[in-house]
Amino acid sequence: MRNLQDLNKKEIIKRFAEESFASATFEQVKNDFLKVGIEIQFKDEHYVTKEAFTQQLGGEIDAIMREAPHILTQLFYLVDLPENQVDIMLSEANNPALELADALLIRAGQKVYFKQKYKLKH
Repeated sequence: MRNLQDLNKKEIIKRFAEESFASATFEQVKNDFLKVGIEIQFKDEHYVTKEAFTQQLGGEIDAIMREAPHILTQLFYLVDLPENQVDIMLSEANNPALELADALLIRAGQKVYFKQKYKLKH
């Protein structure tokens, strides 16, 4: 099971090289945040790479962690980010906000990947 998760993560990361996939994933993240009442704004340069977007998203998450951490709990539930994974990131990561940003971005990428995969089959 762990190898399957790693493979999926590796596949998702590779797909970010495709502009349409990256754009759809960034939009998915923005929509997920909107569902919990947070509108996040990004400049064009933040959409250039996964790393740039992750950095910017990490800054947004850091601010939310300080101002309204309960909203992040709602967001993690909404996007189906495993609670144990979140707990590990919060307690063990050097930069929890950046780790959470990466996890949210990968999770959004998985949603986009499966939407595109099954859309093509029907």
